[in-house]
Amino acid sequence: MKKSKLILPAALCFLLLTACISSTTGRAPPDRDEGDAAELNYQLGARYYQNGNYELARDRLLLSIELNPKSAAAHSTLALTYEALGNLRLATESYEKAARMEPRNFGLQNTYAVFLCNQRDFAAAQKNFDKAASHPENDDAEVALTNAGVCMVQKPDLVAAEIARLITRTRCCNSAS
Repeated sequence: MKKSKLILPAALCFLLLTACISSTTGRAPPDRDEGDAAELNYQLGARYYQNGNYELARDRLLLSIELNPKSAAAHSTLALTYEALGNLRLATESYEKAARMEPRNFGLQNTYAVFLCNQRDFAAAQKNFDKAASHPENDDAEVALTNAGVCMVQKPDLVAAEIARLITRTRCCNSAS
């Protein structure tokens, strides 16, 4: 009788343990596509930024950059997020990384120049405005020139502001004719 009392619990334990063991058959699950994950996190971060949820934006953008460190869009949106959070040092670093990654992204150069102007770094701002506005591939040079003029008024450098206004007007009217 004692043996039968021991066999039954042992058999139950054996059945329970075999139920816990799993084997995989068929194909292995696909590896996580980090490019897609980076893009999705970037999009979430950008949406959080647009909605004013800066901490959530920062977290998603940092994850996006961890998955794809070469994403200039993620770095520039992170810069905007840091600026909104008041961390100007990290905003500057993020703008600079993004600008190095995409030197022909004229919208980014313009945004960075506006940031620099707001920090009252007028010389660096003017340099970035000039770089964006003077490149022949930039179809929106008038935006950079207009922002440069507004920036120079804040300096105040009314001569530079007037020059930017005149160049903007010339480019505007010459491209329309």
